[in-house]
Amino acid sequence: MLETNTHLDFLEGTIIRVTFKNNENGYTVAVLKTNSEDIIIVGELPFVDEGDVVSLYGEYVLHSTYGRQFKVST
Repeated sequence: MLETNTHLDFLEGTIIRVTFKNNENGYTVAVLKTNSEDIIIVGELPFVDEGDVVSLYGEYVLHSTYGRQFKVST
């Protein structure tokens, strides 16, 4: 049976800026432009670049320094 991500939020949009990328582990911080807003996304995204259109599952988290972010799971 295929596991669904019903408990995770879904986002779709275009990567408009990569602000940080760790080439050793793929951890990336980027800005995703959706239809309604620009959202900071974080997670292991080693292959994303500016201009890529992506579909993501994850959850919103509140970072104590950087504020609201979308933590990508898949």
